Amino acid sequence: MAANLLLTMDGWITGSGSAGNHAHKYDNDAGLWSAISDANEYNGGLSTTSLRAHKGGWDGNRWYTISGTGGLHAYTPTTDSWVGPLVSGTVIIPATSNTHQWCMCSDGAYVYILSDSNDLRRYDPSIDQLTSLASPPGSAYANTMFLSYDGSGSIYGCRGGDNPSLIGKYNIASNSWTTLPSGGWSTQFQGGAGGSFRAGSWPAFLQGSLWLLFCDQTDVFRVYQYSPSGNIWTTKATSNSTAGIQASSPGGENTDSTILVWRNDALGGYVYNIVMDVWTGAGVPPVSFTEGTNFAITRVFSPAIVWYQADGVSQLPITVNLGSGVLNQTLTFHARVKTPVGRAAGVTVSVPVNISSDAATVVGVSSVVNGPFTTSFVTGALNPGDEFDVYISLTISSSQTLGLSKRFFLEVS
Repeated sequence: MAANLLLTMDGWITGSGSAGNHAHKYDNDAGLWSAISDANEYNGGLSTTSLRAHKGGWDGNRWYTISGTGGLHAYTPTTDSWVGPLVSGTVIIPATSNTHQWCMCSDGAYVYILSDSNDLRRYDPSIDQLTSLASPPGSAYANTMFLSYDGSGSIYGCRGGDNPSLIGKYNIASNSWTTLPSGGWSTQFQGGAGGSFRAGSWPAFLQGSLWLLFCDQTDVFRVYQYSPSGNIWTTKATSNSTAGIQASSPGGENTDSTILVWRNDALGGYVYNIVMDVWTGAGVPPVSFTEGTNFAITRVFSPAIVWYQADGVSQLPITVNLGSGVLNQTLTFHARVKTPVGRAAGVTVSVPVNISSDAATVVGVSSVVNGPFTTSFVTGALNPGDEFDVYISLTISSSQTLGLSKRFFLEVS
């Protein structure tokens, strides 16, 4: 499998599209940008002054986007090539699709497409066919609309334009939606009005929770965490000053604990860490994401890794209490991890950072119950849907008056 990549399209190009490469990839592992092949269908002959945020979809093999003439196209990273328009050449949303809102996600078998022109539909790559599905709650569409697959049979989705906004959970098996409770985001989330297209969103389902990251109408990045087990929302940290940020600058989850967002002016970006609940700076992209006065189509190349508790069914919460302990006692925890796509070279599970406010206790991981425990291990080859064990161990190494509170995070790459 290729490196963990974020794929972007720089926008609807005006005129002949002669401004150079318009499709890029960001290597999350190396922190480097480079160009990928362009598809002429995306870059030529379309002139527009509209601003829209579009989000493509990744099914484990191909990256899907909709062209400026409304056709569905797919990019294969291993061959650096495009195919389309798919669905036998059908225009699946109206031509000049830059004036329409749309987004996608995939469960590894199908690609789900939500748009303001035909609601929710499912694309089947095996037979090149679209099927209409039940629509998410709400009635108004905006550039905050999103779909996010949770790795275990459900999709979180939002039309984005209602005030207060509504987010639903879609059960794939029953083709039905359940509306989630409201939260602090509900009245801040609708898309920009009067030409302002702030309030773009970068949702991600990571480590058992839905993370709703968006830019509000005052250019402030906000984050809210939805816990399915408790059916509650938690308000998380806001970013530092984000003056100049526009809603549709590209971004997305790049590991199973961080979400990236770049400015649309090529001056840099931001990283949000879901475990530490902190924001840090991100690297500078190679281009300004404003080609053709429209912005990037973005999606993460690597599908989400899903963490479970030992039973392989209950998703692992963001915080786990290992119980009380005494000096020199070893505390352990057993988790299971599922990958939705095959990974011939396996994956690396690591503890990249140990952060401790009150002890230097080292955290170790292992693929077997009794270790050895080290800072990382590599699995064998994985097939789509495979699960593997992660055993976590720490030995209390110093006496604590108030008890040990150890904060750390794990990473799969």
